[in-house]
Amino acid sequence: MLTDLDVEVPNSMWQKLSLGKFNLFYDPLNKLELSKNGEDWLVLLGYTIDVKNNTSDTCFIAEKLLACLNKSDNEFYDYLDYLSGRHIIVYQLRGEIKVLSDATGLKSIVYSKNQNVIASHVNIVKDLTRAKKDSKIKDEWKKEFGGYYIPGHYTPYENIYFLTPNTYLDLETKKAIRFFPRENLNLKPVKEVAELISESVRKQFSILSADFDKKIIFSLTAGMDSRTTLSLCKEITNEIDFFTYYKVFKEDKKRVKSLEIDKHVVEDIVYNLGLKHSFLPLRVDEVENDFSDFVKIMSLNSLRPHNFKLAKFYYEKFSDESIHIRSNILEIGRYFYREKIKLPRELTSEGMASCYSKNATDNKSIQGLFNEYSSHVNMKDIYNYDPYDILYWEYRMGIWHAQLLLESDVSHDTFIPFNSRHILKLFLSVSENHKKNYSVFKEITSSNWPILDYWGINTIEKPIDRINEEVDNYGLDLKEFKFNSNVSFKFKKTRSSNKFLINKNDPKKGEFVECYYKLQTKVERDYLILLNVRSPYENKKNIGRMKYQVLLNENVFIEEDISQWGESNTISIPFRAEESSAKISIRIVTIRDCEKWNWGRAGTMIIERLIFREVQTDSSFCISTSSPFSKRVPNINK
Repeated sequence: MLTDLDVEVPNSMWQKLSLGKFNLFYDPLNKLELSKNGEDWLVLLGYTIDVKNNTSDTCFIAEKLLACLNKSDNEFYDYLDYLSGRHIIVYQLRGEIKVLSDATGLKSIVYSKNQNVIASHVNIVKDLTRAKKDSKIKDEWKKEFGGYYIPGHYTPYENIYFLTPNTYLDLETKKAIRFFPRENLNLKPVKEVAELISESVRKQFSILSADFDKKIIFSLTAGMDSRTTLSLCKEITNEIDFFTYYKVFKEDKKRVKSLEIDKHVVEDIVYNLGLKHSFLPLRVDEVENDFSDFVKIMSLNSLRPHNFKLAKFYYEKFSDESIHIRSNILEIGRYFYREKIKLPRELTSEGMASCYSKNATDNKSIQGLFNEYSSHVNMKDIYNYDPYDILYWEYRMGIWHAQLLLESDVSHDTFIPFNSRHILKLFLSVSENHKKNYSVFKEITSSNWPILDYWGINTIEKPIDRINEEVDNYGLDLKEFKFNSNVSFKFKKTRSSNKFLINKNDPKKGEFVECYYKLQTKVERDYLILLNVRSPYENKKNIGRMKYQVLLNENVFIEEDISQWGESNTISIPFRAEESSAKISIRIVTIRDCEKWNWGRAGTMIIERLIFREVQTDSSFCISTSSPFSKRVPNINK
């Protein structure tokens, strides 16, 4: 707590640091560093890792922060981007005092707009300022819209607000000023991003192992974020106590599916990798005698309870000598809001309200609060970042997640090795498609601990089943083929198979059905098409009625009588692109008028796979087929 009011120490265990007319009260379990330079000073409260200089020496970090401040704001912010950990920073420079949080606000900051009172908990500020309930915040919203938090930066009390990440609080004006982002986001290759993140996080785990005199615990689940973090702490797993909690009910029928999956998958991972691990039962519907007393205390810490049962569970199982590796903030890099909600490209009041609750989209009061929030934190000044990525980062993580951590703070501290702006910026530096497909996460896991790819994410599906599916789905999506014909036809398309035929017993000469796929190319680049097709009908007595052809850009390259070969035909066609797209076609065509012998069905064509790739110019690539009956068609335009 930071204030200029004449107040007693809030807790007998807390310590006090005088900073001019202000007093800073803090729990000594939080490490504090004070750096001074004349009248200027900087306080670093909490633990910090400098991922640029690979140190957790808070004395060095505090002095460097103040030295950067004395040079320029931008130098200070640039260094700040490379700090991980869980901390708050308070500094005075040329008489102005400012307060800010770590990258995602893991240590929450709450302030009064009327008085100089700043604290980690809403109720501390409310009690000191004697604030009244804010009539704009409705109690019924929790029941109506669910959730554990309130729209925007608001609290239930008048003129008391959360300070969100990427902004600092000017203590004189009580304004939140945005300092990140400071430039446009440049897209990078997935592999490069994964390598940079991996290097930074692995170094943090080495520092955690060497410098932190705490028992390291890790909550292991079947989820993507947990798996990514596990892959990066491979070198120190023998120093970690892994655990997975699961809910136990008096009635066996009451089970939480996600936790059951966690238990099943984690059990297999732990057994095969030899991790030191415990399954911890959370007895949900059993209430201990002292639980009501615990709830009363916890209600003073949290605005809206997330899981007090779990908080007490942690309190009884772990101690303040533990530090808990978590992965929650990784959802910032996974397109969280856009994946779940249809949102406009730009930030709108309706869009923000939808992120709070789908049921709140049209609620004018909630829209109004979010508009005020957007203006308060200057959401227009985020350069080319996706506004809903920033909203998730600063609003959901900076407020909801920070409040969630207050519940486990009664037991132990939390360590999230991705909690630096440098790392989070890297996660966002890939395309929308890569964010949707979790490409960076998959690359991190595969490159750091490949065996972890053996287990599915949030599924008990057998790995071999998934491998078979990957084999089946290798290549382009065959459902994307389109058709052209001069006769009635039938087709059946799936991801890995495309079957089509002329829907006629006696097709006439010249009748055809054609299946085609548009490929995106770059002019003067070399490409290779690999095509697997099959015509199941094989009866050499009946040749001369129908054939299939393979065309590239309307030019026939390969053709074969449908009666010659019933096996798969692997066709290879290299070419140099002359335009920005190319068209590959597979055509069934009637050579002569056919008898009423169900020739349309006999001429069934099956496309089994289509692979398209760019290649280096190499004379070793040539047109080829695996069927001995395929004929090359001379083509001067190829």
